[in-house]
Amino acid sequence: MKKLLGDLGFDNSEALTEFITTRREAEQAALSEVVRRAQVVEERLRAPEAREAQAAARERVTARRSTPAGLGAAGDDLNDAVLKSTEPWPISPTPTRTRSPRLRNG
Repeated sequence: MKKLLGDLGFDNSEALTEFITTRREAEQAALSEVVRRAQVVEERLRAPEAREAQAAARERVTARRSTPAGLGAAGDDLNDAVLKSTEPWPISPTPTRTRSPRLRNG
C-alpha cells in the first residue's frame, strides 16, 4: 500500500484522502455552476413569455372597457358594465323572464 501511495505521489493515506476530497468538492462546485447557469438561461427564456401574457391580459381589460365607454358608460356604470362582461355567458342555462312593475296590468 505504501508503495502504491508513493507511486501516486502521496506520503501517506491522509494526503490521498485530502486530495480526493478536494477534487470532489471542486467537481461539485463546477456542477453547481453549470446548474445555476442553466437556471438563469431558463429564466431568461420564460421572462418574455410572462411579459406577453401580462400584455395580453392588459389588452383584454382595455377591450372590455372600450366598448361600454364608447357607448357612453362612465364611472360606476362603466365599472358595472366591465364586471358584467367578465361573467360567463350565459349566466344560467335557462334564462328567467321578469316583468317590470310598470308593465303590469293593473
